[in-house]
Amino acid sequence: MTSKEEYILHCKQDDKAPLFHQPFWWDAVVDEWNVEKLKTENAIAYLPYASYKKWGFSFSRNPYLTPYSGLLFADSNYTPEIKQALFTQAQRFLQQFDISQYDLLPKHAGAIQSDKKKTTYLLHTGKTFDEIKANFKSSLKRQLKKAESNLSIKEDDSFKNLYSIYLNSLSRQKSAEIVPKKTVEQVWTLCKTKGLGKIFIAQDEHSNTHAAIWYVKDSNCGYYLLGGSATEYLGSGAMGFLLEHCIKQAIQEDKQYFDFEGSEVPGVARFFAGFGGTKIDYPILSAKTNPKLKALLKLKGLLMK
Repeated sequence: MTSKEEYILHCKQDDKAPLFHQPFWWDAVVDEWNVEKLKTENAIAYLPYASYKKWGFSFSRNPYLTPYSGLLFADSNYTPEIKQALFTQAQRFLQQFDISQYDLLPKHAGAIQSDKKKTTYLLHTGKTFDEIKANFKSSLKRQLKKAESNLSIKEDDSFKNLYSIYLNSLSRQKSAEIVPKKTVEQVWTLCKTKGLGKIFIAQDEHSNTHAAIWYVKDSNCGYYLLGGSATEYLGSGAMGFLLEHCIKQAIQEDKQYFDFEGSEVPGVARFFAGFGGTKIDYPILSAKTNPKLKALLKLKGLLMK
């Protein structure tokens, strides 16, 4: 049995396996992927990975629409020391690539030490919505009140509205990478087939779409996967209205958390913080970047943080 076959079997047997580690997810987001099996004397971890060539350099990193990946431990109860040892092994494996980056799940924050980290906000949804809303910032509550008066939320069976607004949002962010339309379509088809998520849009009385959001879920958590706001309706409070709706969705589905998936854009991070979630700095799995590629990416403004 290959490492990939063993990994697929492990995920089938583990009903708590995270969504973004699932083999069917990787099949949807990349054409080819593999698995490296990492071992210590008494522990095993799996690293699903993919690679590609660009500008003559080798890249290995989170696929599009896969905000978390990296290590999946055969036993979630391993001690921090064991997890750290397997993490170090994975770093050595990734040295073969000119650049690498796999963002681990927030639950590994604190258990694994890494020089590189990202930030997200996790909202505990094991409460009533009223209890959660009590911790919203007052400015957010005003936005929501305005949005509730002028907008309605609908479920959209197509990804096209979402993708159009997503592109519109990216036009306001210089050097942002664009998720290919083909990948969005493949993952959306997967979500519909397996019941993994929904797309919601916020519209006014004239059927103008102000914002759209893609909500996905696994056994433990609801996630904000992709979304955006139309430039001409930025003041309508539509995105906050949609995020509130997704939080309610996570509560209804008995999820433990709603994950905003953070942002490296300061303004967006402040907006997410307004919902009262807990800020989590989670580890990034990577190896040293080739100095020539690092200089090139810096020049292009694309160096991964």
